[in-house]
Amino acid sequence: GLVFTNGDPTGETENTVAGADFQFRNSTWFGGDTLKADFYYERSFSDVYGDDDSFGATIDFPNEPFAVGFQFKEVGMSFSPALGFVNRPGIRSYDGHVALHQTLDESSSLRWVEGSSWVSFVTDLNDRLESREAGGSIGVMTQDMETMFFTAMNQFENVPWPFELPGNVIVPAGQYEWNNATVH
Repeated sequence: GLVFTNGDPTGETENTVAGADFQFRNSTWFGGDTLKADFYYERSFSDVYGDDDSFGATIDFPNEPFAVGFQFKEVGMSFSPALGFVNRPGIRSYDGHVALHQTLDESSSLRWVEGSSWVSFVTDLNDRLESREAGGSIGVMTQDMETMFFTAMNQFENVPWPFELPGNVIVPAGQYEWNNATVH
């Protein structure tokens, strides 16, 4: 695929973005299991912010009973698509997951059981850690289609400078780490 945009709805800049993406999908290499890979590259050209890139790749093996995937993305500090948006410029993002999903036979009271684990972290362009999330989940589904999941995760945020939330709430600079667990 190809993308090309030109313009700025505010009229304040000259802005152009051009890019391409490619998806590869094959379900014959591994005895019918699927392998999927996605790649993209974009470049923004701005008379105010300068020119910069965003690119990434994903490789995914989304099968049963075993699934695994990895994603990488880099967004340049000056990547600025005026006809789009960037949530977080100046970062490298890494995501990985593994899962085991086992479907059981009809004689069991459970339809399937599942376990998964994931890790996600974001660094700045100098590879300093900004955010991290790591967790795992265990789930079951009964033959009556009732499900139950237990999920636990650890999260980390490095806040380099204070910022203000609505209601004049100041979040001080610092490193924050917390744990969450849910049952549903």
